[in-house]
Amino acid sequence: MKRLLIFLIVSAVFIFPAFAQEVVYAGFDEAGYNDKARIFNGIADGIDHVLDGCIASNNIKDCSRNDVNDHWIIKWNKEWERGTNENWSNGPYDAWQQRELNGMVPGGSQTTEHTKIIWVGITGADSPYWQEGGSLWKDQFEIVFLQGKDETGAHYREIKARPNK
Repeated sequence: MKRLLIFLIVSAVFIFPAFAQEVVYAGFDEAGYNDKARIFNGIADGIDHVLDGCIASNNIKDCSRNDVNDHWIIKWNKEWERGTNENWSNGPYDAWQQRELNGMVPGGSQTTEHTKIIWVGITGADSPYWQEGGSLWKDQFEIVFLQGKDETGAHYREIKARPNK
């Protein structure tokens, strides 16, 4: 009985914490990414994988924005990941990304937004993947859904394409 008790204590001290640490590392990192599940769930500050009070866009850091504390949930599929890894040079891609922004937090922008983006290729609106009612974004993507509330609380719905064909 005494040996069993010693075994259980040693297990609890050395084995279980190592297992628990492994489980933690398999989930979300400190910035909010779970790459295995293809989800980001964190504040805007962490989108560039660095929690430094700034937002980086196109390799330019901006520490003066009022949306650094906004909460984001971003989901993407395997094709989005493939396109990103290939610098979008080996299409076609059945790629999509969905973004949910909640700025209704202390120190946030006081806005909300829900966006769905799909890859359409460099031909833009002439692409066979283009969905009527969308908006071109960054040359080869289409925003097929965009709605939210601005800082005054006014609701907007700018894009009316069918997000799931």
